Amino acid sequence: MIIKEIASNKISLDSIFNLNGEHASIDTSCLIVAKGFNSTLVQNAYHNAINSNSNIENYGISLDNSEITFNTTGKIYKGMHGSNCKQLSRGIICGEKSAVKSLPILLIDEYDVHANHGAAIGKMSDDELFYLMSRGLSNKEAFKLILSGIINPFMDNLLDESLCDEISSSIYSLI
Repeated sequence: MIIKEIASNKISLDSIFNLNGEHASIDTSCLIVAKGFNSTLVQNAYHNAINSNSNIENYGISLDNSEITFNTTGKIYKGMHGSNCKQLSRGIICGEKSAVKSLPILLIDEYDVHANHGAAIGKMSDDELFYLMSRGLSNKEAFKLILSGIINPFMDNLLDESLCDEISSSIYSLI
């Protein structure tokens, strides 16, 4: 499942994934680009069966006084051995009053499982922009290059080239 949200106002999405059969799995990748508004993404993966797998990846670009919150919970119940739960959030902050928050929660009641979460969130660096501009790129080109480091892993999950082009155009038009 791939969720793409590029909107002009508040985004709020709440998802529940119940992994009920042996080897049940969910692989979801979400991209939120917020400009001047707040967004919240709540995702809950419940491992109700043995050998179940969840992989939740979130990507966010926060522009112009916006805030993005990724609230991700993975729950592996007792007896659900062999299950895997993975959470990843990546975000870039572009603006003085912008923010990206990752609130990962792992609730593990079984020993024989793999569970992990990670987050890489940072502010767009003026030094990085200056360096790229000193190599001949315009400010806008440098900005796009840095943003591509966030959106390319999301785009790699897409099989439709025209959808990739549409998403890129939508994002870069906001700059």
